[in-house]
Amino acid sequence: MMRKVLFTTIVTSLVSLPIIPSPVQPKTPTNSFVDFSRVALKDLPKAQQEQLLKIANEAKKQKKFTLKKEGKPDINSISQETLQSLPSGTSISSDGSIEQVPLSQESMEEGIQESQQSSSKIIIQGSPKDLSKVINTSLHPNSAIATLMMSFDDGHNPDDPSNYYLCTGFHVDEDTVITASHCVWDIDRPEGVRAANSIMVVRALNGVDQPYPASYTDAFWVNSDFPKVKRDSNKKLDPTKVAPVDFAAIRVDQKSDSSLNIRSTKHAVGEQVLAHGYPAESPEFLNKGLYQYNSLGKLTDLYSQYMITNQYTEGGMSGGPMWNSKAGVVAAISLNSLSDRDSIAYGPRFTGKNYDLIKYWMKK
Repeated sequence: MMRKVLFTTIVTSLVSLPIIPSPVQPKTPTNSFVDFSRVALKDLPKAQQEQLLKIANEAKKQKKFTLKKEGKPDINSISQETLQSLPSGTSISSDGSIEQVPLSQESMEEGIQESQQSSSKIIIQGSPKDLSKVINTSLHPNSAIATLMMSFDDGHNPDDPSNYYLCTGFHVDEDTVITASHCVWDIDRPEGVRAANSIMVVRALNGVDQPYPASYTDAFWVNSDFPKVKRDSNKKLDPTKVAPVDFAAIRVDQKSDSSLNIRSTKHAVGEQVLAHGYPAESPEFLNKGLYQYNSLGKLTDLYSQYMITNQYTEGGMSGGPMWNSKAGVVAAISLNSLSDRDSIAYGPRFTGKNYDLIKYWMKK
């Protein structure tokens, strides 16, 4: 069912949201370098580059889902000054709409009650051998997971692989895909060209086998806190500030009959977590095609709005779900945000105001 999309004029002042006290945050690890788990299309073998560009060109011939209005400003036109002034947890749409998302009473209470749990003894070193290949991507929940290709091309060089990044995403309903914010908003690009101008979503891709049609879209929403993220003077990222806000939603026109639930509460240090996605960085995967893999780990540290786990993740897996089936319900509790490619992976918790944002986007 098509949703009615309303274009909202950009506003520079919004009513402040309630302030939720946050627990004391841990210091950034000093013994490892953490960064986004995405990969550039240009770094893939030529055959894989051509395969993905061919899928994208075929998707373009069909229907492009769009929020943008011809002649109207979009997300790239919002000034950095305006972005910095937005209240925490505001929704920003790819069409430039800025909307305040009301916090639920449950979220306000969760934000006050949550406290840190940690267990450094669970950490173990990981490697590509810890990734297990998914054999049948047409089975749930594998069929809810998609490879994404984001274009940052200005329209002049659509076949230039340097203009594309690869990530992973997952359906939370028939046409809403959750991924990492850094997949659709590139903080390393100059102001005015940081937002992706198109996104290809290919659900359950299995090498050269494509069970479902690809979607081609420019419709997405990001948390207003993510565009405020910056690297420090040494070009490093503080995961304690990035991970809590690194999530976004994409709208697609190809409906999915498979989706993941979201488990927003009852998380505990020590519970098992599967990180799922399309790795495309290590030599072990670069020459084997685009396949789904997962990596088993445990939740090692738990904070109000983010968590740390110890499964192995790498480039291409950004935005893929961290999920488990606790209590018999298959559900995502976070997503792949940053990692040190060894033993530490960070992701936002889908709880509190983060949960409210995702639910808000699903209703759009």
